[in-house]
Amino acid sequence: MEWANRRVREAPGYVVSILLHAVIFFGLSMAVMPAKDREDLFNTIMSKTEVAEETTEQLDDTEIVPEKLDNLEASANDMQVNSEIVADKPSPIEVDVSDNAPMIEAPDPTAGNGPNIPKGELAGRSQKARAAMLASQGGTKGSEEAVNSGLKWIAKHQKPDGSWSFKHGMDDPGAIDNPTGATGLALLAFLGGNHTHKAGDYQKQVTGGLAFLGSKMTPSGDLRAGADMYTQGICTIALCEAYALTKDKNLRQPTQLAVNFIVNAQDPAGGGWRYQPGQKGDTSVVGWQIMALKSANIAKLQVPPKTIGKATFFLNFVQAENGAKYGYDAPGAGPGTSAAGLLCRMYLGWTPKNQGLVKGVEFLSNTGPQPANIYFDYYATQVLHHWGGEPWTKWNNVMREYLVTTQEKSGNAAGSWKPLAGHDDVSGGRHYRTCMSVMTLEVYYRHLPIYQRETIKVDF
Repeated sequence: MEWANRRVREAPGYVVSILLHAVIFFGLSMAVMPAKDREDLFNTIMSKTEVAEETTEQLDDTEIVPEKLDNLEASANDMQVNSEIVADKPSPIEVDVSDNAPMIEAPDPTAGNGPNIPKGELAGRSQKARAAMLASQGGTKGSEEAVNSGLKWIAKHQKPDGSWSFKHGMDDPGAIDNPTGATGLALLAFLGGNHTHKAGDYQKQVTGGLAFLGSKMTPSGDLRAGADMYTQGICTIALCEAYALTKDKNLRQPTQLAVNFIVNAQDPAGGGWRYQPGQKGDTSVVGWQIMALKSANIAKLQVPPKTIGKATFFLNFVQAENGAKYGYDAPGAGPGTSAAGLLCRMYLGWTPKNQGLVKGVEFLSNTGPQPANIYFDYYATQVLHHWGGEPWTKWNNVMREYLVTTQEKSGNAAGSWKPLAGHDDVSGGRHYRTCMSVMTLEVYYRHLPIYQRETIKVDF
């Protein structure tokens, strides 16, 4: 993963002053502050992103109303975000379905009986559902122990200001300095196990991390803090998941602002995203933005349909072999970009009958896990888990055991994974490798598998 180091334009002076004082107060008090007071402090910090001297309309958990953004000074190039909401349904994308028999048998949504879990795409993360999902989706006691050990290691390396760093010390630090991106990845690992600022074993850590992100957000929803759109996508996913899991009204507006920034940063001509807003897209950056928009959809936030349509246009441009494989910024067949592209297609409405998806799954299955490329492994694990069936079982048996057996078992590094020689590992170091490995092992319950929903009994 590449990270740009260009600084962003400073926010208005009154916002900087408020946030700076809030973060200083947070760092000094977190160690001794009772849980209830920490929660109140978090709510105060997050509310600093709200419009000054403007009362936000009260919203219940089911009503979606455009937020009041009148006093926010958006960029002159920002689009007006007030379109209809994409809510719990595939985007209106035409799917080319061939009559040819699939090379890999598509999963049968009517076969077998799955676990009985509460309603909602993130419902598999609850304590009761997680055990059932582990048992039915291929997790083991060892994989869950590896997740818990990894979270302990991540928690141990949090900084007093609530952030994390890729350059966390002498223990295989990364080459880049991006505390916002590192914090977003850490939060995703915690949230994947249903650890929020309201519940779970790591409330203090998640509260601190969210407050840190809140302190870095500009009035336009920009979370890059000098980095790039990778960071925006990762941090926006974290905010969306935290809001979706807790329904904390203090998170709603800053999370919508972060989503709006992604919408406004899209290449207006090509439909993709790259390092900086408006640039011609690349599939690697696009993958994180599509995951963020999907997370916004799950959280019932505003996602304009035209944004999804433009993203589909980009994927059509970089696809090869009728959508089975994907290039970086042109048609191609890279493993990592193909895995990212296929996951995007799943999220944007492709069905198991689509021959591009069928052949893409076969490509990933035949490629198999790549130890030196955790980025590819992370995306491909999600694709194959959503697909299910024999390809998933084959992949999971290798991927799961590799991660469980290569996790550090002793010393200061216990619970983490040693970075290898891949570009992303060199850039992000042990922190990046550990967060990505934990999230990969959380796949069994992180999201309900798209093409197996009917095998999972939903408790309404």
